[in-house]
Amino acid sequence: MARIAPLEPPFTADMAAQLAAMMPPGQPPIGLFRTFAKNLPMAEATTHWGRYELGRRLSLTLREPEIVILRTCARCSCEYEWGVHLMVFADHAGLSPSEISSLTRGSAGDACWTAPRDRALIRVADALHDAGDLL
Repeated sequence: MARIAPLEPPFTADMAAQLAAMMPPGQPPIGLFRTFAKNLPMAEATTHWGRYELGRRLSLTLREPEIVILRTCARCSCEYEWGVHLMVFADHAGLSPSEISSLTRGSAGDACWTAPRDRALIRVADALHDAGDLL
């Protein structure tokens, strides 16, 4: 599989400004964003989309997409993205160590999942991974 290498510093002024806009203040840009920045218009569009998808205006709670993202990353062996979400969002989303462990190696039937909606989100992520649909 061909991979696109992320940009490495030094960045042009435009790229540095875009990367700064994509990260919390004072944080270096992650590899994913440095890869997006190879195409500045795409990086700009991704920034607006990402702020919505991970922002407070989304109709989902922070916890709900994080359950799906972490489960999907675990099932697809996307260690990098899983690690980013674990480090940046899992605590803010209120995910316990047992829930994180379950998302990595467990199932929606694990005892740590008491909310029906959380269990449903895990089942949906698993169905999409296993069959490519909700059947």
